[in-house]
Amino acid sequence: MMKAKHIYFCALGLIFIVALVLVAHRQYVVNSGTTILVPLGSGKNAKTIDSDYVYLRYKNLIPQKQLEAEQGKIIVYVNSFGVASFVKVYHSGDELKYGEHILDYHIYRPFGLTPAKPRVYFASYRYRYTDKDNQYNYRNARYAVLKVNDDGFALLSGLADANYNLINKDFRF
Repeated sequence: MMKAKHIYFCALGLIFIVALVLVAHRQYVVNSGTTILVPLGSGKNAKTIDSDYVYLRYKNLIPQKQLEAEQGKIIVYVNSFGVASFVKVYHSGDELKYGEHILDYHIYRPFGLTPAKPRVYFASYRYRYTDKDNQYNYRNARYAVLKVNDDGFALLSGLADANYNLINKDFRF
Protein backbone atom coordinates (compact mmCIF):
# COMPACT_ATOMS: atom_id res chain seq x y z
CA MET A 1 0.00 0.00 0.00
CA MET A 2 2.82 2.39 0.87
CA LYS A 3 4.54 1.69 -2.45
CA ALA A 4 1.36 2.62 -4.36
CA LYS A 5 1.21 5.97 -2.54
CA HIS A 6 4.83 6.72 -3.46
CA ILE A 7 4.16 5.92 -7.11
CA TYR A 8 1.03 8.08 -7.04
CA PHE A 9 2.86 11.07 -5.55
CA CYS A 10 5.82 10.65 -7.91
CA ALA A 11 3.46 10.60 -10.91
CA LEU A 12 1.61 13.64 -9.60
CA GLY A 13 4.91 15.48 -9.06
CA LEU A 14 6.06 14.60 -12.58
CA ILE A 15 2.82 15.94 -14.07
CA PHE A 16 3.25 19.16 -12.10
CA ILE A 17 6.85 19.58 -13.31
CA VAL A 18 5.87 18.98 -16.95
CA ALA A 19 3.05 21.53 -16.67
CA LEU A 20 5.43 24.06 -15.11
CA VAL A 21 7.97 23.57 -17.92
CA LEU A 22 5.26 24.04 -20.58
CA VAL A 23 4.04 27.26 -18.97
CA ALA A 24 7.62 28.55 -18.64
CA HIS A 25 8.29 27.77 -22.33
CA ARG A 26 5.19 29.66 -23.43
CA GLN A 27 6.08 32.63 -21.26
CA TYR A 28 9.59 32.64 -22.73
CA VAL A 29 8.12 32.75 -26.26
CA VAL A 30 5.85 35.64 -25.26
CA ASN A 31 8.73 37.61 -23.73
CA SER A 32 11.44 36.94 -26.31
CA GLY A 33 9.66 35.80 -29.48
CA THR A 34 9.47 37.76 -32.71
CA THR A 35 6.17 39.52 -33.36
CA ILE A 36 4.68 38.49 -36.70
CA LEU A 37 1.36 39.54 -38.20
CA VAL A 38 -0.44 36.83 -40.19
CA PRO A 39 -3.35 37.93 -42.39
CA LEU A 40 -6.75 36.59 -41.50
CA GLY A 41 -8.96 35.05 -44.17
CA SER A 42 -11.50 37.02 -46.15
CA GLY A 43 -15.15 37.16 -45.21
CA LYS A 44 -16.02 36.39 -41.61
CA ASN A 45 -12.47 36.05 -40.37
CA ALA A 46 -13.26 36.76 -36.74
CA LYS A 47 -16.61 35.87 -35.31
CA THR A 48 -17.88 35.79 -31.76
CA ILE A 49 -19.60 32.54 -30.87
CA ASP A 50 -18.84 32.11 -27.19
CA SER A 51 -19.31 34.96 -24.78
CA ASP A 52 -15.58 35.51 -24.27
CA TYR A 53 -13.91 34.18 -27.43
CA VAL A 54 -13.40 35.26 -31.01
CA TYR A 55 -12.86 32.39 -33.47
CA LEU A 56 -10.33 33.11 -36.21
CA ARG A 57 -9.62 31.87 -39.71
CA TYR A 58 -6.11 32.46 -40.96
CA LYS A 59 -5.47 33.29 -44.58
CA ASN A 60 -3.78 30.31 -46.22
CA LEU A 61 -0.32 31.65 -47.03
CA ILE A 62 0.83 28.32 -48.48
CA PRO A 63 0.09 27.56 -52.14
CA GLN A 64 -2.07 24.44 -52.45
CA LYS A 65 0.61 22.59 -54.43
CA GLN A 66 3.14 23.07 -51.65
CA LEU A 67 1.05 21.65 -48.82
CA GLU A 68 3.16 18.53 -48.26
CA ALA A 69 1.81 17.30 -44.95
CA GLU A 70 -0.90 17.88 -42.38
CA GLN A 71 1.65 19.80 -40.34
CA GLY A 72 5.08 21.20 -40.93
CA LYS A 73 7.16 24.34 -41.12
CA ILE A 74 7.33 27.13 -43.66
CA ILE A 75 9.65 30.06 -44.21
CA VAL A 76 7.95 33.44 -44.23
CA TYR A 77 9.32 36.86 -45.08
CA VAL A 78 8.32 39.55 -42.59
CA ASN A 79 8.07 43.03 -44.12
CA SER A 80 8.68 46.35 -42.36
CA PHE A 81 5.13 46.36 -40.96
CA GLY A 82 5.63 42.88 -39.49
CA VAL A 83 3.31 41.13 -41.98
CA ALA A 84 4.29 37.60 -43.03
CA SER A 85 4.28 36.32 -46.61
CA PHE A 86 5.09 32.81 -47.80
CA VAL A 87 8.59 32.09 -49.16
CA LYS A 88 8.78 28.29 -49.23
CA VAL A 89 8.26 25.10 -47.28
CA TYR A 90 11.05 24.68 -44.72
CA HIS A 91 13.33 21.65 -44.92
CA SER A 92 15.96 20.83 -42.34
CA GLY A 93 19.16 22.69 -43.13
CA ASP A 94 17.56 25.55 -45.10
CA GLU A 95 19.35 28.84 -44.53
CA LEU A 96 17.28 31.86 -43.58
CA LYS A 97 17.86 35.18 -45.31
CA TYR A 98 17.39 38.61 -43.78
CA GLY A 99 13.78 39.13 -42.73
CA GLU A 100 12.86 35.44 -42.94
CA HIS A 101 11.48 33.35 -40.11
CA ILE A 102 10.32 29.78 -39.61
CA LEU A 103 6.63 29.31 -38.82
CA ASP A 104 4.85 26.08 -37.85
CA TYR A 105 1.57 25.23 -39.53
CA HIS A 106 -1.07 22.58 -39.23
CA ILE A 107 -4.03 21.79 -41.44
CA TYR A 108 -7.54 21.24 -40.23
CA ARG A 109 -10.03 19.60 -42.56
CA PRO A 110 -13.47 20.03 -41.03
CA PHE A 111 -16.01 17.38 -41.83
CA GLY A 112 -17.76 18.21 -45.08
CA LEU A 113 -15.08 20.47 -46.54
CA THR A 114 -13.45 19.28 -49.73
CA PRO A 115 -9.72 18.60 -49.75
CA ALA A 116 -9.32 21.72 -51.90
CA LYS A 117 -10.47 23.91 -49.00
CA PRO A 118 -8.35 23.00 -45.97
CA ARG A 119 -8.00 25.44 -43.11
CA VAL A 120 -4.41 26.28 -42.24
CA TYR A 121 -3.56 27.37 -38.70
CA PHE A 122 -0.34 28.88 -37.44
CA ALA A 123 -1.36 29.22 -33.80
CA SER A 124 -4.58 29.01 -31.83
CA TYR A 125 -7.82 29.76 -33.66
CA ARG A 126 -9.46 31.13 -30.51
CA TYR A 127 -8.72 34.52 -29.04
CA ARG A 128 -10.07 35.42 -25.62
CA TYR A 129 -11.02 39.06 -25.32
CA THR A 130 -11.35 40.93 -22.07
CA ASP A 131 -13.11 44.11 -23.15
CA LYS A 132 -16.77 43.02 -23.14
CA ASP A 133 -18.07 46.52 -23.85
CA ASN A 134 -15.93 46.82 -26.98
CA GLN A 135 -16.20 43.25 -28.29
CA TYR A 136 -17.47 44.26 -31.73
CA ASN A 137 -14.16 45.91 -32.61
CA TYR A 138 -12.85 42.37 -33.14
CA ARG A 139 -14.82 42.25 -36.38
CA ASN A 140 -12.32 44.81 -37.69
CA ALA A 141 -9.44 42.37 -37.15
CA ARG A 142 -7.36 41.81 -40.28
CA TYR A 143 -4.25 40.26 -38.73
CA ALA A 144 -3.45 37.75 -36.04
CA VAL A 145 -0.52 38.92 -33.93
CA LEU A 146 1.77 35.99 -33.20
CA LYS A 147 4.84 35.66 -31.00
CA VAL A 148 7.18 33.17 -32.68
CA ASN A 149 10.38 31.54 -31.42
CA ASP A 150 13.37 30.53 -33.58
CA ASP A 151 11.98 27.02 -34.13
CA GLY A 152 8.67 28.33 -35.54
CA PHE A 153 6.50 27.69 -32.48
CA ALA A 154 3.87 30.44 -32.40
CA LEU A 155 1.47 31.79 -29.79
CA LEU A 156 -1.50 33.98 -30.61
CA SER A 157 -0.96 37.18 -28.64
CA GLY A 158 -3.49 39.58 -30.11
CA LEU A 159 -5.32 40.96 -33.12
CA ALA A 160 -4.56 43.95 -35.33
CA ASP A 161 -6.66 46.06 -37.69
CA ALA A 162 -5.95 46.99 -41.32
CA ASN A 163 -3.53 49.72 -40.15
CA TYR A 164 -1.51 47.20 -38.08
CA ASN A 165 -2.77 48.68 -34.79
CA LEU A 166 -3.39 46.30 -31.91
CA ILE A 167 -7.08 46.01 -31.13
CA ASN A 168 -6.59 45.01 -27.50
CA LYS A 169 -3.54 46.73 -26.08
CA ASP A 170 -4.29 45.47 -22.56
CA PHE A 171 -3.88 41.79 -23.50
CA ARG A 172 -2.11 39.70 -20.87
CA PHE A 173 -1.25 36.02 -20.84
